[in-house]
Amino acid sequence: MAQPECRRATPPARVHSHDRKRLILEIEVRGKRGVGYRKSMTGAVMPYERLRKRNKPEPMDKIFGPTNRDLLNAILEGTQFEIRP
Repeated sequence: MAQPECRRATPPARVHSHDRKRLILEIEVRGKRGVGYRKSMTGAVMPYERLRKRNKPEPMDKIFGPTNRDLLNAILEGTQFEIRP
C-alpha cells in the first residue's frame, strides 16, 4: 500500500479583506477534520511582519515559540521536580 503524501503547511499570506480596504493574514489551520483556511484580524498583520523581519525565518519555520506552559514544564523536568496535572 502506498504511503499518503505528506503535505507541508503553507506560511500565512497577506491578503485584502472582503471590502478591499484592509490587509489581513490568511492562515492554514490543521484540525481534527483536516486543513482549513482562516482569516486573521487586521491587527495581526503588523506584529507578524515585525516578527518576520526580526527573525528572518525560512518559509516553513514557526514564527511563535513555545507557550509558557511548555517552558515551565521544561524547567521542571530539568530540575527533577514532579509535574502534576
